[in-house]
Amino acid sequence: MSQKVINAGLSISMSGSISDDFSLHVPNSGFSISNSLTLSNGVGDNQVNYIWAKEGKMGKSGSNTIDVYGTEEDIYGNLMLLSTLKVLIIKNTSTDKYSVLRVTTNGIGFITGTTPYLEVRPGSFTVVSSVLDGWEVTAGSADTITITNIGTEDGATYELMIAGVKIDESSSLSSFSSASSSSSSPLKSSSSSSSSSS
Repeated sequence: MSQKVINAGLSISMSGSISDDFSLHVPNSGFSISNSLTLSNGVGDNQVNYIWAKEGKMGKSGSNTIDVYGTEEDIYGNLMLLSTLKVLIIKNTSTDKYSVLRVTTNGIGFITGTTPYLEVRPGSFTVVSSVLDGWEVTAGSADTITITNIGTEDGATYELMIAGVKIDESSSLSSFSSASSSSSSPLKSSSSSSSSSS
């Protein structure tokens, strides 16, 4: 059974107001910024045809690697097989202030540079999106996202959601006949396979 995205939404906003010591005489100043969009099913602009989500837990120095092309399955048993990544959301659900997550990739272009990474602090989240053309995924060279607990405490936890364009599975399954399945049901717990102790 193939997954079909009925609809997906992405919204983010921030607002506030400021005043100075003389606010009795000067009006408060307010500001806001927001963006909201709907992603329909498809492969074009503002469209995705695949959504995948999970939650994970890692010990000290542990890491989880997500292969967006070939080894991760959804709740229907379909391999992810993304050709384009359009939205990535990572929320650090840890309550310990020392549980800091570092996000790296082997070449997917949402971060670039010599040794690029994103850092997600406890109680915070990061959203990267390119809903028009997205970031190209290349099997074997630009297809993994790794989340590492660089903090000093065990038990770092996170939630992750990915949305993108999936290639035609029928033309690509033969390349992955030996791919192993992994725990990738939406928000299904997974733990790091490696950790170290002080």
